[in-house]
Amino acid sequence: MVEAIIFDLDGTLLDSMPMWQNFGRLYLKELGIEAKDKIDRDLFAMTPAQSAQYFINHYQVDKTVPEMVDEMAEIAHRFYENQVKEKPGAKDFLEFLKSKEIPLAVATVTNKDSTYAGLKQNNMLDYFSSIVTVADVGIGKEDPAVFLEAARKLQAKPEKSVIVEDALHAVKTAKSAKFITAGIFDQVNHYFQKDLMNTCDLYLENYQNPANIFEQLNQLI
Repeated sequence: MVEAIIFDLDGTLLDSMPMWQNFGRLYLKELGIEAKDKIDRDLFAMTPAQSAQYFINHYQVDKTVPEMVDEMAEIAHRFYENQVKEKPGAKDFLEFLKSKEIPLAVATVTNKDSTYAGLKQNNMLDYFSSIVTVADVGIGKEDPAVFLEAARKLQAKPEKSVIVEDALHAVKTAKSAKFITAGIFDQVNHYFQKDLMNTCDLYLENYQNPANIFEQLNQLI
């Protein structure tokens, strides 16, 4: 039986990846700088602090990392607070898991204020017992620390916990720590869907039929 389920936020619970896909480009535009073509993929797996350092190294932005992190956080927060929508079917899946009394957490790169705002905007906040960000553990999803901390807070063993993710690198990280992994399709990440399908334990095109998804996850334990 699944002991806990830990969800990523962007592209997994919230349909926010289109915003993030262009975020670095939009931020540099506000600074009067034209971004190079490869910036979107370069920034994909980076934390805000790593992105800021990237801007310094590759675009010679004359700001400190903390200054840029604060500026980016403010822009993103407005989006989460006012515009972001749930990933189709996500709330219905959470409601089903609540009916089964499965402890739930969020493990995300997004800062805590924006995470709370986005979940509250979509009436999803109360489903979660814990929210852990990479800032809480001091390292991004290239390391399993954020997943392990979320599992610890839910008092669940990794091998009996499910990580739901849209990002290939995060699925690989979760698997390295013995978690069960469910990959969820997101159009922004279309270019690595085949690899995601081949890497995760269960691949989901969407959240339709929550009971069937839950049954399949339990079969993986």
